[in-house]
Amino acid sequence: MSRMLAGVTVDDELYQTFTARRYDVTQEFKNLPLETVIIYANSRDLEEYPEIQNRCKEITEQVKAEIREYYSSRDGRKEYKMMIHKDFSEYMRDVQKIEADMRPRAEKIRSTVENARSKWEKVCNDRDASEVSKASWKAEYLQEEENFKKGIADLESEAGKAFDNVREQLQEHLNDFYDPNGSRIDDMTMKLLNIGFPFKKEEFDRLAARYTDNPTMLRILIQYAKKMGCAPI
Repeated sequence: MSRMLAGVTVDDELYQTFTARRYDVTQEFKNLPLETVIIYANSRDLEEYPEIQNRCKEITEQVKAEIREYYSSRDGRKEYKMMIHKDFSEYMRDVQKIEADMRPRAEKIRSTVENARSKWEKVCNDRDASEVSKASWKAEYLQEEENFKKGIADLESEAGKAFDNVREQLQEHLNDFYDPNGSRIDDMTMKLLNIGFPFKKEEFDRLAARYTDNPTMLRILIQYAKKMGCAPI
């Protein structure tokens, strides 16, 4: 039997393993069962106590990561494909890192050609410089100009490939996150929906909050809300 834990569908064995754990959230809140931690992480009543709620959110995210890693490495049932990142915002940080890495390399190439240009201009203004000397410095400068153009083109090509790689990874993560996935359907919640359970607005809001990282269940809940005339999620 499948169960829902932290918005992720797990088998009963794994559910029992995780829910048997106890967590120390703060000095005052110790030895809390995982289910309580998850409730605290999503409780509006605890928004006035950010230290407690943030710690509960951290624990919940850690549990989600452990579950996904467990299923990605387990033979047979691979409902979750491990992505390079856990959070979508990390892909933006990848892009920023690529830009940060490319910037000093581009500046170094530019500095080299500007230095060669400066030396050549000094030679041109030196009345004592021979024509041979001027020709030599000009040739060096022109070569650096070519090196500059090629270096910048190579950097742009390298950066473009790196950006494309990040874009592909992000798209793969988005597809995995938003595509319907039957393994992420919570059987226990579906029992309530299938009998047309008359949720109160607050109850339905709390139910939906459990599936913030489970678009499959959110789509089912939205459809249910429309069908039953519930208040919007």
